Amino acid sequence: MKNKKKKKIKIKINKIKKKKKRDYYQSKKKEREQNENQNEESKISQNQQQNQNQKNQQNQQQNEQQNEKQNEKELLSKMTKDERRAYYQSKLGDKAIPKNNQQNQKKNEKELLSKMTKDERRAYYQSKLGDKAIPKNQKNQNQNQNQKTKTK
Repeated sequence: MKNKKKKKIKIKINKIKKKKKRDYYQSKKKEREQNENQNEESKISQNQQQNQNQKNQQNQQQNEQQNEKQNEKELLSKMTKDERRAYYQSKLGDKAIPKNNQQNQKKNEKELLSKMTKDERRAYYQSKLGDKAIPKNQKNQNQNQNQKTKTK
């Protein structure tokens, strides 16, 4: 009898120990899960904050650019034609095309061509065209050959 009672008591003690162990590990598991959830939530909130900061920076940069453009437009509207030209030339640097440069070149070219003789003009265009130019005699020969083939 005594042994049976002792056994029962041991079994109860073991059950209690097992339950305590199980409770301990379950509490540890819950703690771990809570920590993981908190870490995930903090990461999410940090990401959201970073995204918001980036959006704010982008918006601020866009606003600054728009303000600069608006200020530039206002300044340009108050400037004279020559001041605007000088402003754009300073902004473009070497890329700027001098005033009426292309028009002046065309006018000068026309004046030069009007003063040249027929042969000088031909030589001028041949030098401009390079290999694409048709020599004087070859053009006449082509016309002669075309006429001969038509008459046959």
